[in-house]
Amino acid sequence: MIIHDLLQPISEYEFSQNYWGKKALYLEGSKDKFSDLFNWQKLNEILNSNISPHPAIILAKSGAKSTPKNHRELIEALRNGSTAVVQNIDQYDSKLSDFLDQISYELVHNTRFNLYLSFPSKAGYLTHYDTHDVFIFQISGKKKWRIFSETIKNPLFVQKKHGVSIPREDCIYIDQVLTEGDLLYIPRGHWHDAIATEELSVHLTLAAFPRTGIYFMNWIMNELTEILEFRNNFPLIYPSDRESSIRAKYHEHINTLKKQLIQFLEEPNLIDNFYNYIVSNTTSRPNFGLPYINGIENADKLKTLNFRRPPRIFRLISEESSIFIVFNGKKITLPSICSSIIEFVFSQEFFNYEGLKLNSNLDDVDILKLINLLLEEEIIIVN
Repeated sequence: MIIHDLLQPISEYEFSQNYWGKKALYLEGSKDKFSDLFNWQKLNEILNSNISPHPAIILAKSGAKSTPKNHRELIEALRNGSTAVVQNIDQYDSKLSDFLDQISYELVHNTRFNLYLSFPSKAGYLTHYDTHDVFIFQISGKKKWRIFSETIKNPLFVQKKHGVSIPREDCIYIDQVLTEGDLLYIPRGHWHDAIATEELSVHLTLAAFPRTGIYFMNWIMNELTEILEFRNNFPLIYPSDRESSIRAKYHEHINTLKKQLIQFLEEPNLIDNFYNYIVSNTTSRPNFGLPYINGIENADKLKTLNFRRPPRIFRLISEESSIFIVFNGKKITLPSICSSIIEFVFSQEFFNYEGLKLNSNLDDVDILKLINLLLEEEIIIVN
């Protein structure tokens, strides 16, 4: 598991119990911890892939943002104290995209990567907090981070009231210089600032967007559209008797809704249905299977190919006569005779025909049909 390796020496359990959504965590890492994930060469390849500045780049300086018009303006802005931000950099590097897919699969939360490039002693952003959790991967150079206590717990991007006053200096509980290979976790709502020291700094920010009770309520709201009482109009109340009758009429109507809501919340399959919704609505990037866009033509060709199942959140649900695959907004139904081969495919990252044949009661024709279906649905790709 990627999250297991990231969090060493603490366990995933300790992280989820003591840190996730509660307090920041600094973990010292070996200098080469992230060297295989990203480096200067990969950054230069991305920056040099466009004649004009890469479209994902923005500049930040003391909280103000701008877009460079050309590469010279980008370099000059960096020298003058701007931080260059490459937004969603995982979309431009296959290793980052694979890493992100895997960690999204493990966390069951949507994630993204931004990259930050900063000259020393220049702050791109003022002290602030985010409305999502972040993991900082220090790729190169050094950067000093200060983490403050939260002034509002678990803030959302859209809510009535936000914390606006920066905490006092005595509320700092982490004051740490990150060096290559270090990791820093910051929960949403915890104020922080950062400044590069001594040399050019590059770090990746992995943003995780936690599901909350509001997310659950939004799902409920969508589900309630299937219940007639929630589609019914509120009663009309005319001016002549509004003050005398509004409470009674609204009370009766709302009580009916309350009873239906309680009944919905007490349904035995509530948690399973909600989890299916999470699985089917977790974003995943496309998996093109060229040149096999029309499938594999015959079983002889199938026997020569290797396959990969990219990491993505899914559910396998077995019933007496069927097995269901829930993923990416879809629910695929297959006969139960496919159960063993489907369970094999979803237990592997890489596999081939021999593995399929050993774990299946299907003949070659039916195996070919199933593999072509999985290719069409982008569940697997030809490796």
